Amino acid sequence: RAVIAASVAAMAPGGELHIVDFGQQRRLPRWFAVALRAWLVRFHVTPRAELMDHCAEVARVHGLLCVATPLYRDYAWSVTLSRSGDA
Repeated sequence: RAVIAASVAAMAPGGELHIVDFGQQRRLPRWFAVALRAWLVRFHVTPRAELMDHCAEVARVHGLLCVATPLYRDYAWSVTLSRSGDA
């Protein structure tokens, strides 16, 4: 949350913040989700299911556009927060 807040504060007009989120995984087979989480731990990645809601709230509060796209049956989500090009 702190990194997203700092990134949004530093975002220039026309800027974008791209986030890849592994926290959803609702449509993955259970065995694959368990294996994926074990793999992510090896790289110090902690999936956070609430991240999508947090990004939407940040976008609303700061007047940003939030576009979230599921990747590979919920394997991950690509989230882009963008600021208008107006100063």
